[in-house]
Amino acid sequence: MNDARDLLRDRQVLSFDAGFTLVEPHPSVGTVYARIAGRFGYKVDPDRVDRRFREIHLRMTHEARRADLGSDYCTSEEKSRRWWEAVSAETLAEWVRDADRGRVARATFEEYAGSDCWRVYPDVHESLDAFRSLGLRLVVVSNWDARLESTLGELGLTPRFEKVYISSQVGYGKPDPRLFRHVLDDLGVAPDQVLHVGDDPVDDAQGSAAAGIDPVLIQRPGRPFPGGDSCPTIHALRDLIP
Repeated sequence: MNDARDLLRDRQVLSFDAGFTLVEPHPSVGTVYARIAGRFGYKVDPDRVDRRFREIHLRMTHEARRADLGSDYCTSEEKSRRWWEAVSAETLAEWVRDADRGRVARATFEEYAGSDCWRVYPDVHESLDAFRSLGLRLVVVSNWDARLESTLGELGLTPRFEKVYISSQVGYGKPDPRLFRHVLDDLGVAPDQVLHVGDDPVDDAQGSAAAGIDPVLIQRPGRPFPGGDSCPTIHALRDLIP
């Protein structure tokens, strides 16, 4: 904790990942997928879907992540839509007929465009206010698509950030350091003036470090332990407040 707090010294910018750092899916993905499948006449077990989703999402993320250039699935709006619809379709393949799978997948993509399927972690609003009171510039740097804009807006988070950098709009996906370098250039700051907070050891820690930015990993409740000896780890954003 102390190491992470010390890292705030002499910083101008604090950047944040979005998913599992600021917000989390709620209710569970399995619950949402089952609800949508039900609209098309399919009865689906949410718990089984949830387990299946985690397996599919993990595998397809690894497949989409190029060795040295980041995650390709989220570098354009069209790629992101196709990828997420493929994840949904494969997740529900056991329950939904081929003829309906595309329509169900499209419906799941649209469902996650607003705030109904997301919630803000309890410490986020107060922590962001505290960071702003310290004079820090706050930004979001996320592997996402345009849906993030409406999601953050409906959740009341947009006004707390100077800018939101979305991979599908910038054209690079974490851990590609070019996404972070774009942020540095756009904000007009040096790497050592920025601290990046995220939950993923590859996308957030390795990606930001490759651009010269110090990372901090956050372990949210129920999430795998992301840290290691080389990277400070916190359990809530308030842990960074001096």
